[in-house]
Amino acid sequence: MNVDSTLTIQGAMNRAGKMVLDRYDDFNRARTQLPSWGDEVDKKVQQFVEGTASGVIATAVWSFFETTRYFSRESQDGKGAKRVTLSPAKHNIE
Repeated sequence: MNVDSTLTIQGAMNRAGKMVLDRYDDFNRARTQLPSWGDEVDKKVQQFVEGTASGVIATAVWSFFETTRYFSRESQDGKGAKRVTLSPAKHNIE
């Protein structure tokens, strides 16, 4: 992991978000480049890949919208903004 002490909290979140989107792109690109092993195996591979993609999405939805870990109950009920307040680190991490 690269440490960049010049990043603001927002800059770090932007970078983390881009890293996640880049991995999604990698996954989608890789799934289009899968070789063929014949109809029977291809069907099973496709089911596995779709299940993996669904699992990733389900985990993100559950983590952010089905629990109160990141957002309050009011946010989940549509009464609040979907925002997370981050505070600057109290200690330098090296």
